[in-house]
Amino acid sequence: MERYSEYKDSGVQWLGEIPGHWKAVRVKALLSERVDKSDTGLEEPLSMSQKYGIIPTKEMDVVPNMASTFIGAKRVFKRDLVFNKLKAHLGVFAISKYDGLVSPDYAVYTPNERTYLPFMEYVFHTPLYIGEFTRRATGVAIGLTRLYTNGLFAIPFLYPPIEEQHSIVSYLDDKCGKIDKMLEGKQKQIELLAEMKQRIIADAVTHGLNPDVKMKATNIPWLQEIPEHWDVIRIKWLFKEEDEKNIDLSYQLLSFSRNKGIIPFSENSDKAPSASDLSKYKILHKGQLLENRMQAWSGMFGCSFIEGCVSPDYSVFSPLDRANTEYYAHLFRTPLYVQQFANASKGIGDGFNRLYTPQFQRIYAICPPLPEQQAIVLYITDKTAKIDTLTSKLQQEIESIKEYKQRLISDVVTGQIKVC
Repeated sequence: MERYSEYKDSGVQWLGEIPGHWKAVRVKALLSERVDKSDTGLEEPLSMSQKYGIIPTKEMDVVPNMASTFIGAKRVFKRDLVFNKLKAHLGVFAISKYDGLVSPDYAVYTPNERTYLPFMEYVFHTPLYIGEFTRRATGVAIGLTRLYTNGLFAIPFLYPPIEEQHSIVSYLDDKCGKIDKMLEGKQKQIELLAEMKQRIIADAVTHGLNPDVKMKATNIPWLQEIPEHWDVIRIKWLFKEEDEKNIDLSYQLLSFSRNKGIIPFSENSDKAPSASDLSKYKILHKGQLLENRMQAWSGMFGCSFIEGCVSPDYSVFSPLDRANTEYYAHLFRTPLYVQQFANASKGIGDGFNRLYTPQFQRIYAICPPLPEQQAIVLYITDKTAKIDTLTSKLQQEIESIKEYKQRLISDVVTGQIKVC
């Protein structure tokens, strides 16, 4: 791509060279802080996220607990730039499209006549500036630092002529819009593959592999028809709970997540485990069933393929003579069983309910002959492996496209590429 004909030293080490006709000015020359606070609290409450920017709080995916009063909240007007001071280093800031109120812990800035905010927003989202926000943030510990106004205002800002800023934004809006459509298409493909995978698993574990098999009704209202030669028995006749403790600390700590399943903790995090004493943790052996009691309502069951220890708040089960653990791990993650686990969970509210063993073991489970369970597992492994390979390829493509988009934005707004 074309570069500018002349470059000069910006005078700022971390900015390096910039086009000869650009400037580096302090942010304080472009923004003023708005400290206007509501004395009635009657304006629209607004919230901010990386995904949506600033939107009415009621439109958030997860609506946070609302304050009892919004008196004293900061006023925001359309085209103000709003920062979450605690999360500025994560890129949580945006131009507001609404009039309303935000948390007093947010910082609200209004531009002057020299400032084209869409250009500034592109610049501030580059790794170059996110890194500077992180360096300028102050506080008592990692995760509790804030980017205060004096820190933001002291940062040198890349400043092309205002007309050029408009041209750069128009170029990036067009290019990024096309890139985002491409990303949406690939994400939709991933979602369709996930739905296909779920259907394959659900059909196999609830109806078997023979499409011509004769079906029979059950006496259980939520479980309609199953193959004629299958049984329905309570889970207590399939799995026995274990409570073997890691007393001698000889077992590695394991992590259990929805995406990665059961893996060594060290492969899921580079941080030290929060628990210093693992002697009360439960031992998990290969072939056992692991249940996250607090997340059972969302299908958090897994078959272990490794040895280790897990949180005391998990439940560990050994299969009895009629159970193949892999088969039941698949079955217990289907929507049919997730609903039963949600109904049987007890607690004070959503997110705090647990599925305890007595309630879990009272639930009825489909029980094919053991050889058929094993055949179903092999079928699922084969079919889903192909889907997982396609999904992984799409995810890699998405990451590559995102990296290209970020490089394009960074190169354009820092003057490494000339687009106008």
